[in-house]
Amino acid sequence: VTGDGTNDAPALKCAHLGVAMQSGTEVSKEAGDMILLDNNFSSIIQAIETGRLLSDNLKKVAIYLLPG
Repeated sequence: VTGDGTNDAPALKCAHLGVAMQSGTEVSKEAGDMILLDNNFSSIIQAIETGRLLSDNLKKVAIYLLPG
């Protein structure tokens, strides 16, 4: 869920992932899990892709370090 106003705060708090806009109110920023600094929705997709890449690489490192 994305939001930028005080009225969006309850939805941001209850969502699995609440994304507040940087231009939004302080209430919405505190209620959200993430603040979108550039107010560009494509940044959400980029963050998810980066997180997945990081997760995959950590799994590879763990498998490499564990003795076979």
